[in-house]
Amino acid sequence: MQPDGFVHSIPMPPKGWISLHELRARTGASDRNLSELRRLGLGVPEPLLMSLGRRGTVSYYPPETVRLIDRINELRQQVRDADKWLWQLWLDGFKVDIRSWARKHLDSLQERLDGALLHGSTAGRSQPPAATFT
Repeated sequence: MQPDGFVHSIPMPPKGWISLHELRARTGASDRNLSELRRLGLGVPEPLLMSLGRRGTVSYYPPETVRLIDRINELRQQVRDADKWLWQLWLDGFKVDIRSWARKHLDSLQERLDGALLHGSTAGRSQPPAATFT
């Protein structure tokens, strides 16, 4: 028996947030698409999960996720390079992690340069004259 005045409430998402079901309907994105876009660092947020008790959970996304996914879909039709999508999203003002992208690419370049130096590969680079001692 519940105490007087007790109302069983279902948790509500933050104002304006949309359910996964609505996000799918408005953008055509599947769970797999959302996971892949998130893996690529394209700014798709992790969903806010809210418990429905024994009925499971429901996922909610910020409303700007619709605009983000729509823009990604536009970019996909123009070019097939996810790196270019990321840069364009950043230029468009979306919250993408451009620093992680840049760091990953700079680290990769550094590893290649270090490997080339370690193995003595100097293809395409001029070398200083060798020092001679008399």
